[in-house]
Amino acid sequence: MLGMNVIYYKFLSKQEYILFMSSMAVHLTFLQVTGGWLGAAQSYYFAKGLGKAPALSSIQEAGVKSNLVLWMVEFCILLINASSLLVGILVVVLTIAQTQLISCSTRLQLSGKVRPQLEIAVVFCGLLALSTTFIINIQLISAASFLVAHISAAVVALVWAQLRIQTTVQTTNSVTPIDLILIIRYAVPMATWFFLFATNSYLDRYILNLMFPQIDAKNYLLTKELTQGAVSLMTAPFIMVAHTKIFTAFRHKNKAGAEKSMLEYASATLVVSLVLMPILDLAFDVAIRNYVNSAYAHSHAVFLLNYVGILVLCISMYAQKGLEVAGNSRAMVYIIASTLMIQLGLHYIFLDYESMVKFAAINLAAATCYLILVALVGNRILNFRLVRSWWFAGLIVVAFTYIALQLIGGLYEVRYIFQLWMAWSLMFFTFSIKGFTSLYLIITQVEK
Repeated sequence: MLGMNVIYYKFLSKQEYILFMSSMAVHLTFLQVTGGWLGAAQSYYFAKGLGKAPALSSIQEAGVKSNLVLWMVEFCILLINASSLLVGILVVVLTIAQTQLISCSTRLQLSGKVRPQLEIAVVFCGLLALSTTFIINIQLISAASFLVAHISAAVVALVWAQLRIQTTVQTTNSVTPIDLILIIRYAVPMATWFFLFATNSYLDRYILNLMFPQIDAKNYLLTKELTQGAVSLMTAPFIMVAHTKIFTAFRHKNKAGAEKSMLEYASATLVVSLVLMPILDLAFDVAIRNYVNSAYAHSHAVFLLNYVGILVLCISMYAQKGLEVAGNSRAMVYIIASTLMIQLGLHYIFLDYESMVKFAAINLAAATCYLILVALVGNRILNFRLVRSWWFAGLIVVAFTYIALQLIGGLYEVRYIFQLWMAWSLMFFTFSIKGFTSLYLIITQVEK
């Protein structure tokens, strides 16, 4: 995290740096909301697999309080630096709302219960967080105070969780390798992801300046970071539901249920990668071509098309739930294909045929890399057989054939496609390794 801040502070302007860090804070909110209960659940199941499980309520309490401490410290530091009473009041209200939401979310997730009202609350609170951080940025809290807030909050939360869980372990006369889990669960994947994210954004700015010198790259990237934050906020509830189903199945040692939930999780992530991320690209292309150097119109176009993409995603996800698509791969293909057709239509309407083809190629390549990873890791852990599907093989052929054709084209196209393809693939790879590593640890211990 320190490395990411150094990179951004060096290459971005002060306002751009602050706005990025705020959107990252919003994104990290959900990493902490899900990471708190997920990390606690991992500790519990890991210890349970060794026959030395501490009380679930104690582990649950540790996960909840570590998140509470994190946000209390961070927002207190931001409150001190706030330049108006309104910002201060919003920060305090948001902190109280988020702590209550985290506590409720953690208890429901660990108990295996998920309610639609909770999903709505998560989305609403996330949007409130997005609005609040945007207001904070208008007030221009210093980048140094934001950096101190992040580092201080992370250190305090990690120390609190470590001490609390160690106390729980000592009182129950059991031993759990919590240090190893923390390193695998947080340190390595997060450090890799931050590095890739920082590198990707810097490349974005470089590519933009190279390809479109007439565009204000700073305004473009600022809007992009905020839009990606909104995407994370809207998709988090669905990922939380999938995680809950997975851990509920593991709790009851239901391997068949776990396989079904894992496939549902993979399909949900795939839909996100094929639906939301392409909609972002569409929005940026529209903004570039129609709203050059107009920050207000630029933001309006990006957010408008982004929420169209979110609507498409929600329809797709709820259709999956209704059809129990986790056990019906053909239905999953139909749903993904229909959402892709909607996006291709939007590209054709708002842009042109060339942009539509480029959109299809980039996303097919990104999805291909992700599916290869899911197939390889899934075959080893839960005996998935995605690689044998006809549509998977066809996806590989179409994606890499088109990329090969693009490589024959101009230098700018090569750089653009290669940069996006590599950045998305590495990002999906990092998140997948992060999730599958945790699940692999749990699976091996539960089966023992």
